[in-house]
Amino acid sequence: MIDFDSQLHQPGPSCFSSWALGPYIVLGLGIGGRAYENLNRHRQCVINLPDPTLWEQVERLAPLTGKQPVPEAKQRLGFRYCKEKFALAGLTPQPSAQVRPHRIRECPLQIEARVKAVRVPSYDGGFAIVETESVCVHAREEILTSEGYIAPTKWKPLIYNFRHYFGLGPSMGKTFRADV
Repeated sequence: MIDFDSQLHQPGPSCFSSWALGPYIVLGLGIGGRAYENLNRHRQCVINLPDPTLWEQVERLAPLTGKQPVPEAKQRLGFRYCKEKFALAGLTPQPSAQVRPHRIRECPLQIEARVKAVRVPSYDGGFAIVETESVCVHAREEILTSEGYIAPTKWKPLIYNFRHYFGLGPSMGKTFRADV
């Protein structure tokens, strides 16, 4: 699972999916939570990418919501309100450089981003497609190449796959455009 935090001193739930192209990262998230409200209101977020060592902390966040009262649909799924999600999960907020939401210190890769567009599809009003642009990237030195790029052989993100947590397996090859 990739944890996307949209807190501005207000807890926000995680997004459900993402993809990136250049500096743009597209997020998919439910509209019933605090993250959706915060992203619309403040137009900023931090995309915190944990490694597999953080799966238990991510799972501690999973049943929590910053929305109070907890929406009925979320109550039925077992969600509960928590104002201090970082503390409950054993994670440390860290100031960002260019956006107001905090980063998660324990995440090896953190992307500060500005929201470019938020769209709720006409075919399903239960989720939003959020387009963001990366404005600042923080990466631990141990996952970088000597040229300062993210090293795919060193960076092992936590993967959320059909409600299970995984790390990456061995490399199977690279595309012709790979320069690292």
